[in-house]
Amino acid sequence: MKEKIARLAEGEFERDFPEPLTDPDIIEKDGVEGSDITGSFRIYTDSDLPLDGMVCSSNPYVKSEQSDFSGKEAVIDFTAHTGGFYHGQTLDGAFSIICDGFSRKIPYTFTVIEKFPRYDGRDIKNLADLYELEKTDRREAVSVFSSEEFKKLLIRHFPDSWLSYRALTGTMGYTPLALENFLCENGLKEPVRLHVFPAELNYYAVNEDIRESFRVTRNTDGYVSLCFSVPEDSFVSLENTEGTDSDFYGGTLEVPFFIRYDRIHQGLNTTKLTIRGNGILIEKDITVSTYGKGEPVYVKDRERKNTIVNGLKGYLDFRLRKTDTMAFLKSATDACEYFLNQNPADVQALLYRTMAQIVAGQKQKALTTISLLKEMIADKKSFEWAFLLYLCTLMDSDESYIDTITREIEGIQKELDDPRVFWFLLFLRKEYTDDPLKRLSDIRKWINRGCHSPVLYAEALDVMNAYPEYIGQIDSFSLSILRFGQRNGVLSHEIVKYVAKSIGELKTFNPGVFDFAGKLYDRYDDDELLSAIDSYLLRNRCVGEQYKIWYKRGIELDLNLTGIYETYMSCIDDSDTDLLPRMLLLYFSYDVNEISDEKREYLYANVIMYKDRIPDIYETYKSQTERFAIEKLQGNVIDDFLSIIYRDLYQRKFFDDDLLSKLKGLKNSRKVFCLSQKSGRLSIYTPKIRTPYVTELKDHAAVIDIPEENFFTVLTNQNGTFAEKELFYTEKLLPELSEIEDNKTHEGKALITEDTEEAFADSVISSNDYDSVDISYLPAKISLSNRRPEVVTYYLRKLIEEDRTGQAFSLIKDVYGFLVPENVLLHLATKMCENSEEDEFLTGLSIWLLDHYLSNEITLKYLCANYRGPLKELVSVFKYAKARGCEVTDLAGRILEQMMYEEGDCDIADDIFMSYVPLHSDDKTLIRAYLTYFSDRYVLGKEKSRNEDFFTNIRNLYVTDHDINQSVKTALLKHYAFSSPLKPAEFSTAEEILRDNILDGRYFSFYKKMDIHLVREFGLYERVFIEVHFKPGKQLVLTLNPGSDKERFLDMDEAYDGIYISSLILFHGDSVPYEVKDQDGNRVDSGNASNQDYPDGCVKSRFGLINEISEEEKNSDSAIEESIREYIRLDVSSEDLFSMV
Repeated sequence: MKEKIARLAEGEFERDFPEPLTDPDIIEKDGVEGSDITGSFRIYTDSDLPLDGMVCSSNPYVKSEQSDFSGKEAVIDFTAHTGGFYHGQTLDGAFSIICDGFSRKIPYTFTVIEKFPRYDGRDIKNLADLYELEKTDRREAVSVFSSEEFKKLLIRHFPDSWLSYRALTGTMGYTPLALENFLCENGLKEPVRLHVFPAELNYYAVNEDIRESFRVTRNTDGYVSLCFSVPEDSFVSLENTEGTDSDFYGGTLEVPFFIRYDRIHQGLNTTKLTIRGNGILIEKDITVSTYGKGEPVYVKDRERKNTIVNGLKGYLDFRLRKTDTMAFLKSATDACEYFLNQNPADVQALLYRTMAQIVAGQKQKALTTISLLKEMIADKKSFEWAFLLYLCTLMDSDESYIDTITREIEGIQKELDDPRVFWFLLFLRKEYTDDPLKRLSDIRKWINRGCHSPVLYAEALDVMNAYPEYIGQIDSFSLSILRFGQRNGVLSHEIVKYVAKSIGELKTFNPGVFDFAGKLYDRYDDDELLSAIDSYLLRNRCVGEQYKIWYKRGIELDLNLTGIYETYMSCIDDSDTDLLPRMLLLYFSYDVNEISDEKREYLYANVIMYKDRIPDIYETYKSQTERFAIEKLQGNVIDDFLSIIYRDLYQRKFFDDDLLSKLKGLKNSRKVFCLSQKSGRLSIYTPKIRTPYVTELKDHAAVIDIPEENFFTVLTNQNGTFAEKELFYTEKLLPELSEIEDNKTHEGKALITEDTEEAFADSVISSNDYDSVDISYLPAKISLSNRRPEVVTYYLRKLIEEDRTGQAFSLIKDVYGFLVPENVLLHLATKMCENSEEDEFLTGLSIWLLDHYLSNEITLKYLCANYRGPLKELVSVFKYAKARGCEVTDLAGRILEQMMYEEGDCDIADDIFMSYVPLHSDDKTLIRAYLTYFSDRYVLGKEKSRNEDFFTNIRNLYVTDHDINQSVKTALLKHYAFSSPLKPAEFSTAEEILRDNILDGRYFSFYKKMDIHLVREFGLYERVFIEVHFKPGKQLVLTLNPGSDKERFLDMDEAYDGIYISSLILFHGDSVPYEVKDQDGNRVDSGNASNQDYPDGCVKSRFGLINEISEEEKNSDSAIEESIREYIRLDVSSEDLFSMV
C-alpha cells in the first residue's frame, strides 16, 4: 500500500489491476451447538498479475484467520465463534476483501442448529429413542444418559422429566440403575419386580455334598444387579455371589449353590440366604435335614426323652403341690413301664417304679423289687446302689436304721460327688430337716456349681416359700429360684412382700430383677410391689418404651414418687396418641420446666387433641401453650406436634399480624411417609432449588419444608436406593394455610437466589420481562453457553448495569450478545474502551454499534485508533468522530491511503484530506498522492467536479513546486476551463500549463471551454477535437467519412491514460462523419464532428472570418475590410504559435 502511494505521488498509475474472484461468492453454513463453525473460502484471479490485499469481517463474532494475503490464489480460513450460541441463532455479515484497485464482499450467514445426543450416527431426540437404545446397548445408553446434550434435551423439550433426572443422578450417579429408574419414572417401561422360587428352600435326606439352586424371576426386561450371600460359617457355599440382567435366560436367573455335608449335623440344619440389590432385600432360610421328608426324626430318642420329661414334670408338680399323689403315681408308673417294656432289666426304671410303689403303699411289691435289685446292682458304690438304699429308708422308719443307711449313702457321695445322691441326703440328714437355711445353703452350692436341676430348684423354692427371710439379697441364685417359682405359679404372698422390700434396697439396676418383679406384679397385682418397681426404675434413671407402662401404672395409682411424671414423659414414644393420664396433665399444668421442649410439644398437642374430652384441663393449658407456641414460631420451628398447636391457635385467631406472617412462612411444611422403609437418608429435589433438601427418615416419616407441590424423593439406606413415587406420600402440617398466597416475589418481582436451580431460573427469566425479575446473587463465574437467548440477554444486561463490565465482556465474546439493548451495549463498549488495549472483538462491537447509530466520544476515539476495515465504515467513523470533536488526523490518513489503494471514493474525501493536511503538511508523499489520485479521476471524468479547495491546493503546490505531475496540472487546467472568469493569477497559471501542453502536443476537448482570450491566443477557434475515452495503452484509428470515397484514416493520440484525441480544422457549419475503431477493428465510437462559432461578442476564428467575408461580399466594402484585417491578425498569431510548436 505504501509503495502504491509513493508511485501515485510521482504521477505513476496502475491501470491494470488483477480482479479478485471468490469461491464461493456467498457463504451459508450451519453448525451444531457447542462448537464453533469453521470453514474457508478461496480468493483467486484470472489475471497474470498477483493479488495483494487484506480481509476483514463485519461481524465481531466472525474472524478470518489471516488478515492479509498475496499471490494469485489464497485460501482464507475463518471461524464463527458460535460455540456458545443457542440453537436457531444466526450470524449475518460479510467478509470484505480489499485489494489494489478493487474491493469485494462475500456475504455470509451462519446458523446454529440444535445438538442432540448421538449414537451410531443417529440423533436421540426423545425419551423413546433413549429407551430403544437401552434395550440394545445399555452401556451406550448410559453414556448418552450422562451427556450434556441429553441434559439440554430434557431442559428444553422434556422439562417435566428434568426433575426426576436430577434426583436420580444426584443420588445414584450416572449409572445403569439411575437410567433404569428414570425410564420407569417417565412411563417408558415397568419397574423390574423380582421373586425368588421355590418359596421354601427345604432339602431332605442329605447324606453327601449336593448341588441345588434357586431361581430369581423378573416381570420384565430391565437393569438388574443382585448380590447373594450366606453367613461365613454356613454349610451352603454359593457358586455365584452376583447376578445381572445379562445372566437371566428369558425371565429367570438360575443361581446354583452347594450343600456341604461335612458342615451339617444330624437332624435339622438352617442357614440364611440374603439377596440384595435393585432396591430390595430378600432373606430366605435354607433348611437341610439328614432325614427324609416326613420321616420321624429321633423317634425313639425323642419318645424316651419325652417320657423322662413327663415323669419329671409329674414329680415336680407333685413336689410343688400342684397335683395330688395319684397324678404323680400315674406319671411315674407310665414312665417306668415305658422303659421296662424296652428293657425289663433297666435298673433305673425298676428303682423309680419301686419308689412309686412305696408312695402308693404297695410295700409288698416294693420289697420284691428291692430284693431283685440287690442282686442286680453289683457296684455298691454306684448311684443306683445309693438310690436303692434311699428306698430302703422309705420302707423302714427306724431312726437308727435310717442313720446307718444315711452314713453309707454319704460314703457313696464322697466317692461320686453326684447331685442326685445329694438329693437323697436332703431327705435323710437331720441337719437339713432341722436347719432349712443349711438345706438352702447347700442347694445354692450345687446350683452355683452349674447343676441347674429343676429337682434342686423345687427343694430350694420349698425353703424360700416357707422362710422368705432366708432369700437374703436378690442375686443370681435367688433370682433363678424365684423365677422358677414364678413360672410355676407357686410363690407365696410373703415372697411378694419380701421381693418388694428387697428391690428397694438394690443399688444397681438388674434387668433380670426388673423382669422378674414385673411378671410377679402381673400375677399378684400388688401395690407395694408396684411402688417398689417404680422406685427401683426411677432410682436407676430407667427411660424407655419398656418402662412406660410401670410409670403410668404408678401415676394412675397416684404414687407420690419424685420424678415419676417427668420420667414417664421421657418414655413416651411420639407415635403414642393415647390420652395422657389425668393426674399427669394436672401436674404439668403448674410446672413443665423439668421436661424437654420436645416433650412439651407432645404434652400440649395431647391436650389439644383431646380438648373435647378434657375441656377443663384444656383451658388451664391455654396460656402456657400460647407462650410456648410464640417462642417456637419466632424460631421458625415446626413438626407434628407443633403443627397441632399452631393450627389450634390459628383457628382461635390468636396470632397477630407479625405472628401470622411468621406462621405463613411455615405453610409449606409437610410430612413425608414411607411405609416400606423405616429409616434412611431422604433427598428431596424440587424444580426451583439447586441443591436437594436432605433429611433423615425416622420411624417411616420425616418433616420437610418444601414450597412446591412438585418434588421428587429418593431414599437411601442399607437396603438400597428407593425412588418410586408410589413408595412415598405426603401431607401438609398446616393445611388451613394452603390458600394463603405464597411470598414468592421480591418487591413485586420474581426472585432468583443463589440456590435457584439453573433450569428453573432460565424459565423464570424467559417468561418474564426484564424488569419483572430480580436476582439476588450474581456469581463471579457464570456460564451462559447454549442457554436461552432471553437468559443470556438478562445476565449480560444485569452484569453491565451493575458495572461488572469485565465479566460481561468476557462472557459476551462466547454468546450472542446483540439482543442486549443497544444502549446497554454502548455502556459496555464505553467502559471497555476506557480501560482496554486493542481488542479485536471490542473493535467489532464498537463498529457494530456505530452502524446502529450508537457511539460516543470514547468509543469513537477507540475506533479512530484501532479500527481497520472497509472504506465505508472508516468514513462513517470519521464523520461521527469529527462531529464529536475527536482527533481524527491519523484516521484521516488511514482512510486516504486505503481509499487510494482500493481505487475508491467517498463524498467527503476532501473533508478527510483537509483534516489530515494541517498536522501533516510535511507528508508530501500522501498529499501529492491524494491530489494526483483525484486529479486523475477528474481528468478521466470519473468525477464531474471537485471542491474548489482541492484546486486551490493544486495551484498552491504548482506555485511552490512547478515539478508536479501532469495529472495534477491537467486537472487544474480542466478546472480552469470550466471556471469563469479567471482571476489574473489563475489565468496566468492556466496560460502556462496550456502552453506547455500544446508545446507537448497534448490536446483535450475541454480546451475549447477555456477563457476566450486563451482560445484566441492559442488559435483554438478553428479546431475541433474528437475525444474518446478507452482502455489505456491501446491503438485507436479515426476514420473520417467512413465508407465514402473521401474516407481518410488517422491514428489517434493518447493524450492521457485512456483519453484519445484527434484534432480537425473545419469551416463554420461544416461537419464530417467519423468512427473510431480499436486495433482489432471493433468500433469504439462514432458521430459527426462540426465547428460552431462562439456566441456574439466573442472573438471569431480565422475560418469563421473567411465565411463572413464570403457573406459580406454582398454588403459594404467597409465590413469586408474590417473582417480581412481581423483575419490577417489571427493568421499571423497562428503562424507564430505553430512555428514554435
